[in-house]
Amino acid sequence: MLRARDDVAGSEVLYVTAESGRDVLPAGLRQMGATVSLLDIYRSIPDGLGAETLARAIEAGKVDLATFTSGSAVRGYIEAVGDDLALKVPAASIGPQTSEALREAGIEVKVEAEESTIDGLVAAVMRAF
Repeated sequence: MLRARDDVAGSEVLYVTAESGRDVLPAGLRQMGATVSLLDIYRSIPDGLGAETLARAIEAGKVDLATFTSGSAVRGYIEAVGDDLALKVPAASIGPQTSEALREAGIEVKVEAEESTIDGLVAAVMRAF
């Protein structure tokens, strides 16, 4: 774990992140005595491609489970299909923060990854079925 390291205090860290990204890691590094410089290099912007196809699939009952890897993915999904359709499909979540975003949106979290990785999410989906 990072907290067990003794070489963080006094170090300078460049943290490359998304615009409006979460501040959890930089805040933790600062608490440990590091100087952290943030560099926002990208932002997530839903493009809407496939939204109509996805909405039709949900309406037809062809979607059993939706997978999510971030809160911004939850927001993009709701924006793409609308509140009503978004609530019709249970979710598989990559981790606690994503699950929280899903629950706040009213979407059922059917399963959450035990390890917040893509492999963990795949394993969670397999458990769901």
